[in-house]
Amino acid sequence: YLAALLIASGVATLAAAAVAALLSRRLTQPLRRLSAAAGEVAAGGSPEPVPREGTEELDELAVAFNGMSEQLALARDAERAILLSVSHDLRTPLTSIRGYAEGIEDGTIEPGEAAAVVGREAARLERLVGDLLALARLRQGVLEVRGEPVDLAAVAREAEERLRPRAREAGVEVRVEGGPAPELSLVPIAFV
Repeated sequence: YLAALLIASGVATLAAAAVAALLSRRLTQPLRRLSAAAGEVAAGGSPEPVPREGTEELDELAVAFNGMSEQLALARDAERAILLSVSHDLRTPLTSIRGYAEGIEDGTIEPGEAAAVVGREAARLERLVGDLLALARLRQGVLEVRGEPVDLAAVAREAEERLRPRAREAGVEVRVEGGPAPELSLVPIAFV
């Protein structure tokens, strides 16, 4: 009787160990996939969505991770787009300043006219840098927005003056026409 009991308990122990190993593997495999995907996200990559599998809790974890990964990818794409846009926006006033400096050097542009344009472009650069700082504050969650009046007619005249030299080179006439600025020309856009 004792020998049969020892054999039965040995077989039961082996069977329990095999079942435990299978269950353990079934439970840990989704966690390993999730861990690998999290490592890829941490390294700056965009992993494939983690499959929904396993227990209800693991399924919920996979759904939450996939949503977070998708939002992070969208945020990274938006950040790249902003950086590309800012790079372009910073080059425009710098190109204008350089062009007017060269015009002063070779005597084709009056220094007074160039100084006015350089001053406007420097102010534009200051606004762009201020916008970059505002984006950094927004990312940190400490951005305050306040309303500030904007004269759209002045903005249009400034754009006309900025484009005039290039338009002249291309043989195109640029001019701003219109009556007095409408009441709607005052809009809140400034960042603190």
